[in-house]
Amino acid sequence: MNRMGDWLMASAERAPADPFLITPAQTYSFGEVEELVCRAVGTLRRIGVKRGDVVAVWGENDVDTVVGMLAVPRTGALVLPLNTRLAEEEVESLLKRAGVTRVLSSVHAPKLGLETLPLRALAEGHADRRCEVVPHDGYMVMFTSGTTGQPKCVRLSRANLEASAAASARHLGHTREDRWLAVLPVFHVGGWSIIVRSAREGSAVVLEPRFESARAGLLMREGKVTLVSLVATMLERILDIEPGPYWGVRAVLLGGGPSTQDLLDRSARARLPVLPTYGMTETASQVATLPLAEGLEPTLRLPPIDNVRLRVVSGAGNRLRANELGSIQVHGPMVSAGYVGEPAHLPSHWFHTGDFGRIDADGRLTVIGRTDDIIISGGENIHPVEVEQILLDHPDVDDAVVVGLPDPEWGEIVAGAVVSTTDPKIRDLEAHVRLHLAGFKVPRRWRLVDELPRNALGKVARPEVVAWFADEGQGR
Repeated sequence: MNRMGDWLMASAERAPADPFLITPAQTYSFGEVEELVCRAVGTLRRIGVKRGDVVAVWGENDVDTVVGMLAVPRTGALVLPLNTRLAEEEVESLLKRAGVTRVLSSVHAPKLGLETLPLRALAEGHADRRCEVVPHDGYMVMFTSGTTGQPKCVRLSRANLEASAAASARHLGHTREDRWLAVLPVFHVGGWSIIVRSAREGSAVVLEPRFESARAGLLMREGKVTLVSLVATMLERILDIEPGPYWGVRAVLLGGGPSTQDLLDRSARARLPVLPTYGMTETASQVATLPLAEGLEPTLRLPPIDNVRLRVVSGAGNRLRANELGSIQVHGPMVSAGYVGEPAHLPSHWFHTGDFGRIDADGRLTVIGRTDDIIISGGENIHPVEVEQILLDHPDVDDAVVVGLPDPEWGEIVAGAVVSTTDPKIRDLEAHVRLHLAGFKVPRRWRLVDELPRNALGKVARPEVVAWFADEGQGR
């Protein structure tokens, strides 16, 4: 029995009565969840799940889903969490690309054309305590969010997840006494990493079925949680309705996409310690995070966490000097070996994140945006995040996104979509941007919209915004 190959098994053996999953309805101890996982393993083996299979999970943020996702790797199979917000046709395409053999599903799952077993049925099996997790073998496959194009299927080993969780624990001082609020979906690496980290450290997860700003704010204010993972839009909504104080919250990890210094300053005024974090599916979550000691004086300049090396390179691949803008690369044991259907990377491989940024003389990283998002207009490079941050500083702008549109004369032109409840005049928005940035960065086309299209983690789906400008019937 490979006890060292499974975090839950080790914690259940050490402290079986300690709480692990705290839901609105019930608290489950490590021993209770371990028993449920062992029964699920028995069921999976009985129906023929074996090493090398890929088992998809369509589930919610609930105990059944967590049990299913923890059970699959113990059989030697790979677990693939599915984004439940996708359309049926989109999911079917992903299942084919990943080579899925069967699906574990909640009652709300669509019919996906593969052999399907209800997640609740897993608990009906006889307990099987064998564990076939091998550190450097595959543990799971997970699709990227695909906000800039087609999602990629990332291979993650137990060693990748272990390295990420260990570095996070050292950075945050994570202990058995912590209670981590999980409102991010577990089908995303940011949500699943909470389960892995807490199982590893023997601490509790406050598992919420969905994000509700009032509910999250109440849990934070009443001292029910010590660690929280959010994206910027979630944090904004909590601050809008819950001024604090936030008793016992040691840190809010803020990731999932770019934030603003204004939001960080607002959090500091509320005495809520916020740690911006940078990471991605390919690195099993965070690789750079603000230190705990700086949570009430937050900045977007982030140091790498333990065992992570960062560098910024030019288009030719040459390493750049301090404060020079270039492509961000990552190296470390948490970096995936690659994507399904592509050759595996060597351990010496530097992962190309697809992000643009700079590293200062202190070794701190500032992320500017996606290289895919760069707009080239008349030979000039324009970083959308830079323009978006200026727009968000305008008092009448509630949300904004900037994209590039094809143009026969300039190659691309800058376009801005803005959310506002006050219907600002376009000329005022143009003047505001022109006051702070060069003229070629001012959007030439505008849309006033009710809201921006975002995925489950709050990232804007830029291709949808581009389509708005192509379809004159959209926006207002």
